[in-house]
Amino acid sequence: MFTNKPNKLSPFRLLWTHARGSIVGTLLAALVLAFGWSLFAHRLEGRLDRDALRSEEVRRIWGGPVVQGGPRVQWRRQDAATAELATAPIDRTDIQVGLKVEYRARGLTEYPTYEADFHGVYVVTNPSTAPAFLAFRIPLPGDSASMVSTNLVLLVDGKEAPSETQYIRDTKTVLWTGEMDGQQAMTFEFKYHVRGLESFAYDMTAVESGEANASPQSNFKLAMTVEGLDGELDYPIGSMSPTSVVTDGGRSILTWDLPRVLTSLAAGVLLPDHLGPMRAFVRLLGMAPWFFMLFSFSLGYAFVRLSPVGRVLHGFGFAAVYFVHFPLVVYLAAYLPWTVAVLATLCGSVGLLTVHARSFVGGESAIRVLTSAVLFLVVPVVAYLVPQHAGLILVAAGFIAAAILLRLVAVLARWIDETLADMRDAGAHAREGSDPSVPNLAPEPAPGFDAGRA
Repeated sequence: MFTNKPNKLSPFRLLWTHARGSIVGTLLAALVLAFGWSLFAHRLEGRLDRDALRSEEVRRIWGGPVVQGGPRVQWRRQDAATAELATAPIDRTDIQVGLKVEYRARGLTEYPTYEADFHGVYVVTNPSTAPAFLAFRIPLPGDSASMVSTNLVLLVDGKEAPSETQYIRDTKTVLWTGEMDGQQAMTFEFKYHVRGLESFAYDMTAVESGEANASPQSNFKLAMTVEGLDGELDYPIGSMSPTSVVTDGGRSILTWDLPRVLTSLAAGVLLPDHLGPMRAFVRLLGMAPWFFMLFSFSLGYAFVRLSPVGRVLHGFGFAAVYFVHFPLVVYLAAYLPWTVAVLATLCGSVGLLTVHARSFVGGESAIRVLTSAVLFLVVPVVAYLVPQHAGLILVAAGFIAAAILLRLVAVLARWIDETLADMRDAGAHAREGSDPSVPNLAPEPAPGFDAGRA
């Protein structure tokens, strides 16, 4: 004997019954897309490796990072007790460096090359009334075999002194030796023009016999002017930050003004390259499947009024747009600046998804799709490409997503309560068997069927 029993579905089982297709489909789609994104990320990493090899080629052609070492001044005064050379202090250092940056393409990658003009002025004073023998030694710029320095000159009190100046190849230094009178202040000017790549630094330590010697310096000032930048300046690891930075249009003026300093750190800049966004995209592709799952689950709320087949078809199209978005950014960046490429693809992808939802689903669904695309496509891309503000961007987006999630939970809870109430009412009516509003779903007996005999 058969009896009608009320349905004992729990809220979670009810939710699984209605949404298992969407959940399983989203997980399978995420696995497939994750495989595709991993292949694409592998190709990007290979491209980064090739770019690193090309960087070595660019260094051999153009020159590498330039590091200018500080001078070492030694003297032997006639009134000294010993005949050994002693370290002489530098009373004033005034350095002017001008960098003109130009990005040069090698393959699909642009490298930050520059031409630099260096002009360093060093003042040494003999405090004694007795004459002194002086040796002024300053290293040549850089250590690259392809380094080319032009217009290199060492002036002593505004004049060249070729008979007293030596260019020592073994130690790669310029050496001036001579006599200075008592109470005399001598001015040494070291000037040259050089090409470089990626960074320029001034090392305050004087290198002698392979050892770095840091000595106190007074009235040290270094002013560096950088023109033609495409991005924000950075500073090499283990370097001093400037005391002031002034930006005037496309020109940045960095100043290190130190009345008294004793340090082994360098003062310099690291030029921005165009490989940072590529590395950020490789990291973003590793997280893309998780963002896609959040995006797909949010689409379930946007397509709540559609049939299961409609949700599957629209979800398939939206997944394809989400997947293709990332390769489009990278390939478009080969012809446009990264900022333009990212904005163009984001506007195109989000606009396409929103217009499609507006045209084929409805205005309310279009608003929900737009919100989902902003939270789970625009925000991750911007956060990974702007790492200095990633925390702020993700926190703000997290609060917005949490507010929307609470709204969805409230709607879902109300729907579960109403559905369970309807099921309980239907079960009660089925047990009573007297409610005319409940249709009789029992099948009609087949012709020739004798109920009594059965």
